[in-house]
Amino acid sequence: MPNTYTQIHLHLVFAVKHRTAVISPSWKYKLYNYMTGIIHNHTHKLLAINGPLE
Repeated sequence: MPNTYTQIHLHLVFAVKHRTAVISPSWKYKLYNYMTGIIHNHTHKLLAINGPLE
């Protein structure tokens, strides 16, 4: 019986009202590390993470 392999790529975009940049540069890398940890703990693979440009 042949094997079937499936990959699903998700692109998530979080936006706030009026597109205000609310992620402060002082804690944005802590936020990215936290989100990365959640993704890895659920045995998923993170390809990229980014936020608003300053």
